[in-house]
Amino acid sequence: MFQCGHFTQAWKEWFDTEVPEDTIIPDGYSTSLSTLHKLLLIRSWCPDRTIPMAKLYVAEVMGKQVGHLDVDEHLFYSVFSFFL
Repeated sequence: MFQCGHFTQAWKEWFDTEVPEDTIIPDGYSTSLSTLHKLLLIRSWCPDRTIPMAKLYVAEVMGKQVGHLDVDEHLFYSVFSFFL
């Protein structure tokens, strides 16, 4: 993550997007980070987007049929609070 300080405009644009979990992460991190690491990055920089990113993580790990269930956000938050 050393590169964040050197390419601030790209990182700022990524940070300012409405859905950073669906946006390409600057400096090649979209391809080099696992979904878990992307979840941790989103949690660190965009905490309001943690639940949508956690749903993407669950969909990858447990299957899309589980990750796209309409789950109450409070329940989802309590189950995945160990990430927060």
